[in-house]
Amino acid sequence: MPHGNGGHADQRLRRHLPGRRVPDARLSGESTPSPDSTSRAPELRGIRVDRPRTLDFGRPTATPEWTQQSMFGAMPVRDVLVVIGNELLEATMSFRSRWFEYLAHRPLIEAWFRADPDMRREAAPQAPAEHAGP
Repeated sequence: MPHGNGGHADQRLRRHLPGRRVPDARLSGESTPSPDSTSRAPELRGIRVDRPRTLDFGRPTATPEWTQQSMFGAMPVRDVLVVIGNELLEATMSFRSRWFEYLAHRPLIEAWFRADPDMRREAAPQAPAEHAGP
């Protein structure tokens, strides 16, 4: 996609912001922060930032009942985990592409569980694989 003036995304954005100057970096995606740069702010305040392990979400995944071309769409941790006080609630993913998403977070969960004797963890049961969505 062309940078600055001329790209379709640029034209759509400029149409929605008539009369306003929009920096070319915003239009070209150059302003999108990296995960490393967004974790620096809390770290500078003494907050530890834990990251899930890296999985290859582009590879095929399967169970005995189905196969899926990739794990596209996986990783928004807000969909999988929520912390309330000292309790961690873990959801299961019903889409086949997100079926094994928990694997990226499991080492962190286990480390937190070992580090805090008061931590509680609840995990929803996984639906049978034959009922998984696309």
